[in-house]
Amino acid sequence: AEGKPDEIVSAQNTDFKLLGLIEQIVCATGRRFIGTPWSTFSSYMFRLRHHMKAVGGHYIDTKLYYTILRYSDNESDNEAKLRELWRRMPNWGKEFEEGQQGLHYTPRF
Repeated sequence: AEGKPDEIVSAQNTDFKLLGLIEQIVCATGRRFIGTPWSTFSSYMFRLRHHMKAVGGHYIDTKLYYTILRYSDNESDNEAKLRELWRRMPNWGKEFEEGQQGLHYTPRF
């Protein structure tokens, strides 16, 4: 594409229908993603991040982080908070670890 890089990436020059896809790419490839419970977008991001890590995104943290939880340095305390949140969440808003097992991709260039 021609033009200055800041003009090419500008939302003003981007088709409105593509903004959601661009947000997905940014969220899927960031170092860490903090989602919202009961959000299908967040659930999909957690799944997509596992796929991105499997294809070479070794820097991607695939742990579940939610905006409403207060995290501490105590990992077991954080896991207990997450389990309690999951107990209250409907299944459609959850991303299960079993669904990510066996993701081994060979990148093809």
